[in-house]
Parts: sequence; C-alpha cells; structure tokens
Amino acid sequence: MELLVAALLIVLLGLFAGSETAIYRANWIRLTNWVNRRIPGAAVALRLLDNREPAIIATLVGTNLCAVFSAQIAARFFAVAFGPAFTPLAVVFVVILTLFVGEYLPKALAQAAPDRWLRTFALPLETSRILFAPFVYLLAGLVRLFGPRAGAGRRPFALTRQDFVTALATPATAALARRLFRFSGSIVADVAIPLEQVKSVRHDAGLNEITALVAETGFSRIPVWEGTPDNITGVIVVKDLLAAPAWRVRRALRVKETTRALEVLRMMQARGDHMAALHDETGRTTGIVTLEDLLEELVGEIRSEA
Repeated sequence: MELLVAALLIVLLGLFAGSETAIYRANWIRLTNWVNRRIPGAAVALRLLDNREPAIIATLVGTNLCAVFSAQIAARFFAVAFGPAFTPLAVVFVVILTLFVGEYLPKALAQAAPDRWLRTFALPLETSRILFAPFVYLLAGLVRLFGPRAGAGRRPFALTRQDFVTALATPATAALARRLFRFSGSIVADVAIPLEQVKSVRHDAGLNEITALVAETGFSRIPVWEGTPDNITGVIVVKDLLAAPAWRVRRALRVKETTRALEVLRMMQARGDHMAALHDETGRTTGIVTLEDLLEELVGEIRSEA
C-alpha cells in the first residue's frame, strides 16, 4: 500500500512539473480560440494562464510536497520490508525514478505540446490551486513584497507571427497570412525564373522572329538582350507590336537578385512595370520575375485566360 501511494505521488509530481512548463510555454491566443470553439478544458486552462503567478506557485508547492512525501514513504517501505541497510538504496532508487518519471519525461511532453497539456490537466491544476490557497497567497505576497516590480501588471505573452495566423478565423485567411509572412521574408531570387528557362530575343531581332516566339510561348512580354543572353536590357510588350512599324523596346527594370520580393513588388507598382530582370554582383542577368509571379506568391496560382 505504501509503495502504491509513493508511486501515485511520483505521478502527481510529474503532473505538477509538466504543468509548470506548460504554463510558461502555452499560447494564449490558441487557448482563446479553443475557448471560442468550446473545446473542453480550454476555459479553465485560459483562466490559469491569465492568473499565471498563483498557478505557477501551486505547481511548485505540489512538486515539492510530492517529492518529499514520495521519498519518505518509499524509504520507510524499503526499511521495513528489507531492513535499514536498504534505506540508502531506496533513496537512490526513488531519486532516479523521481528525476525521470516525475521531472524529465513530463517536462519534455509538456514542452512538445504545452497547450494540449494545460487543457488536459487544467481541472486538477485548478483544484490544487484551491487546495494550496494558503501557501499560494502567502508565497505570492512574499514575491510582491521582495520581488522586482518592473513590468508588473503586464501580460507576459509575446505574440509571434504564428499567433496572428492562428487568430485568423478561416482557413483561407490563415493561408493568406502565412503566404504574406513568408513573402515578406523572401528575396526576389526565391521567386524568379532562372535565366536558363527564360525565352528571350536579341535587341536587333526582326518582327517575324519576335511574333514567332510570342506564338510559341504565349507570353505577353518578351525579354530583350544585347551582346549575350545574360545581359537583358529591355522588354517587348506584345500590345506594342500592334503599332508596327513604330513599336519600340521598353527599358527593363533591373534589380539585384538579393532584393526583397516585397520591395520589387512595390517598385513594379510605382513604375507600372510587369517584369524585372535580376542581376548578380557582376551585373550578369540571372533570371527574370514577373508581376504575376510575385502575386502568385501572395494569393496562389493565377490561371491565365484560355
């Protein structure tokens, strides 16, 4: 019976230890969404998170009480069952069991899924907070009396990009937010078409050659190069060909391949361009990017007209 009680106390120790980690790492916005979706246990978990100091103190009190009593009960059991000579061995055994089962394992599980852990064990934690209320209020008072006052009353939760994505209501808006955050951190080279895949023409190409390439590719804009294909200097817009023979090659927007994709999108918007040529440190063209490529990174694939 005593051994069973000691084992139960070690399990409770793990619950308190894991819950301490979960309270520190739980996501306030995700729990709020769970409350709105009426997921069981979420409301109690959110209440614990909103009153984090008493909840943390309750877990610390529970952890220490379970550790002390489990060690004493186990040591006494081994001393009675096997003699006083086995008491040191019992202490070592209980310490090892407490560290792995009561500390390391539950903390690792709670760290991997803090929100789920806190929601699952919210009711036992709330019960323990009420049971340990005298200790909780005493220790909380000492913390306020002797602890640092800086940042008092401030919610101790830092919002991340994922928090905002999670807070969005529908899967479509959440997906759009994810693409926007990813796009804001990407460089234009991540979106561009490599030069090897670019269909282009010489700057002195004839109208027949250009129209043939347009018919072959179906593109509305054709890059133009001078000297070598890795020196793109202009763009031919198909609608300009309707003004033949007065059509002209438009000057290409050239940007460094390390420029932020969002910055290139703004440059295109300001200039009214639909295509840009990328170049490296030596000035050699490495690829092109179109307005459609950039927009597809934000809103997904854009189907061309049949």
